[in-house]
Amino acid sequence: MPLVLVALGIGGYFLFIPRSVPLLGRLSSLVVQQPGIAGLRSTPQSSSAVPNADSGSLTALSAAFASSPDKTGSWDIVWTKAGASLSAWQASLLVDEMPSSAGAKTLRGELDSEYVQKDTYLGEHYAETASFSVPGADARGVATIGMTYARPKSKTEAAGTTTAITMQVGRADAVVFVQTPRATRTGATKLAAAEIALLEAREPGFSLVGTQFSLLSSLVWWIVTLAVVAAAVITPKLALRARDRRLAHAAALARSQVQMRGQKVLRRRGSARRATAGRPRR
Repeated sequence: MPLVLVALGIGGYFLFIPRSVPLLGRLSSLVVQQPGIAGLRSTPQSSSAVPNADSGSLTALSAAFASSPDKTGSWDIVWTKAGASLSAWQASLLVDEMPSSAGAKTLRGELDSEYVQKDTYLGEHYAETASFSVPGADARGVATIGMTYARPKSKTEAAGTTTAITMQVGRADAVVFVQTPRATRTGATKLAAAEIALLEAREPGFSLVGTQFSLLSSLVWWIVTLAVVAAAVITPKLALRARDRRLAHAAALARSQVQMRGQKVLRRRGSARRATAGRPRR
């Protein structure tokens, strides 16, 4: 019986206590960890999940967060050059995981408008210098769009170039953004190719959903389970002891009654002998 209760306790624990939750930290496995671009540190300046509130004008992403929060997430990683300003030297990679490839395609259209369409950076005095796709990506069924912009030197800013590339692999969209004082297309293309290879390897089986065990619920469950098992072990022993005590008490009572009856018989016989002894013989 105790073994049965232990088995039921273990089975019930894994049936009722675990809960499925989105684990955004898993998104880091879909992101390249080193930029591979000369001049930038290999260690990222920052790497973290992006809150839904930061989705901005990306309506497809906001809608996915609202309807499927356990299947939607964003991760952003940024690399910089030691001692350089962020506006002059940086590379960033943003990955968005969507509930479906169709949703990712819709989001990619919005990302194209946000990052790589013509005149995207006009307000920052950049001029488009090239439009391209990542070599070899189309042959593998991965759609990419890249755009390079140049900014002339001004009184307040040094000359610089910016390259942005968008891509989609399965349910994931990614944006590569590289900004340096010199040409950025080669480095950005290299980073994009590495990210495409990583997504092709890991995204098909990827899931944000993980299992968590509440500490409080687990403690309560096992305390109750141990109490039930202990009761199952102790109660029969207590019942046997109580029965033995009742039987012993009944036997003692029976012996006492027999002794009392014997004493009464002896007293009666003694009285009878005394009465006979006092009578005259004939």
